[in-house]
Amino acid sequence: MKATRITALLALLMIAGGVKMQAQEISSIPAEQKAYELSVLWKEMSYNFGNIDNCPGLDIDSLYRAFLPKVTETKDDFEYWKTLQRFMACFNNGHTKIFGAPDHLVKHLAYPLLATAYHDGNVIIENFGTRMADSLHVGDTIVTINGMAALDYLREYHIPYVTCSNEAYKMHEAMFYFSNLNCCLMKSDEKIRLGIKDQDKVREVNVYADYYLDPEKRGLNDSFYTGGNYWRTVNSFVADTTNSFAYLALTSCNESFSQEFLNHYEEIQKADNLIINISYNMGGYSSFCDTVLGYLVDNDTIFRYPTLNRVSNASAMASSYFIPEERKETEIDISKNQEYYLNYTFENVNYQEPGWAKFVNPVPASQRYHGNIYVLMGHETVSAAEYFAIMLSQNKQVVFLGEKTAGANAQPYYFTLPSGIKAMINIGKCYDFDNRDASSGFSPDYELDLYELWQTKSRKKVLAKLESIINAAKIR
Repeated sequence: MKATRITALLALLMIAGGVKMQAQEISSIPAEQKAYELSVLWKEMSYNFGNIDNCPGLDIDSLYRAFLPKVTETKDDFEYWKTLQRFMACFNNGHTKIFGAPDHLVKHLAYPLLATAYHDGNVIIENFGTRMADSLHVGDTIVTINGMAALDYLREYHIPYVTCSNEAYKMHEAMFYFSNLNCCLMKSDEKIRLGIKDQDKVREVNVYADYYLDPEKRGLNDSFYTGGNYWRTVNSFVADTTNSFAYLALTSCNESFSQEFLNHYEEIQKADNLIINISYNMGGYSSFCDTVLGYLVDNDTIFRYPTLNRVSNASAMASSYFIPEERKETEIDISKNQEYYLNYTFENVNYQEPGWAKFVNPVPASQRYHGNIYVLMGHETVSAAEYFAIMLSQNKQVVFLGEKTAGANAQPYYFTLPSGIKAMINIGKCYDFDNRDASSGFSPDYELDLYELWQTKSRKKVLAKLESIINAAKIR
């Protein structure tokens, strides 16, 4: 009996020691450093951020003063990291955020393997971890989260951390989904309690943050249920030879983007109509898009769309000091050199170098695609995928279907704070080839409800639906 008590006591001491060590590991950044790192963010945003006009009513200095006590009073490094995310979310840009945790936090963080969608005011389960297969079902409606109404919970605990250029899509971006670092990453094994609508009653299911950020802590069961909308995340090709349609879904801008296109190009050339689906494409590298553009833009020269970068004009800011406050707006409008004072000065850095503004199409005219092109895009069309869409719009025969894109375009500026926290800032404004501002998203020619489209659970059925829509609307 005595030996048992000693063993139990040792176990308790080990647990207590482990808890104390973990507390020390996630509470290692001093308050002065937190204040300094927020100051670095404020400085970089003031100097480099290119989309302040998409932040109505925001005063960056007032925001900085409000967040200083918030960051210095955070109880641990995780809460501090989340507070910096909240600061950056105030700037309404998908390419402007805190995106990487410091190394010492990584082993303490995890996701719940849960993916949800927002539709018609409801939060609907799209996918979940295989270990939850007996508790959840694709299509379940979540009515409560941790005892709160689901939408109220998301507005309080997710929306403030969403880095989104489109106000209309903030609730969509607040959903649970894999790799949503700003909303869904939690301390390891943290629990959320879901209230699932089950006919006339609500059943409660516990979901744990047990998909660890540290890959060494993952097991064989850490995967999504394959019966959900997993198929949307995979490249695929479908052809309808009867109606002369080819359909190609490309879900990321990496090597597979160009390779998948080239693998099926012989079949694509035989079709009179090509649908390229980038509605679930989270971006990557624009260089892989350029290869495909050569086949789809029937020009010997391919132009890059205008991108303006922020520029510092210290002399203009200095001279504005002598303009009386009541005359600043009027006089600054007269003198373009003094626009810096209003935080809207840009320089067209990209077009100062002719080699960047355009490139010779490497694809011979005889090998280019000459049929009708339809591009399916949406609010999950991000970054390099948006680049691809806007670049493709210089081909005036291309028709865009779906929803406005995410508004996470232009090259972001990456930097790392002393604690190891990683940040990115969108430094530029993008315009389409009709000189319309596309910084907060590129709009389609025809709007479609993509959620309804994906309920078919089949690429062939998606193609059939799109053919029906194109023919019924006489799009072309």
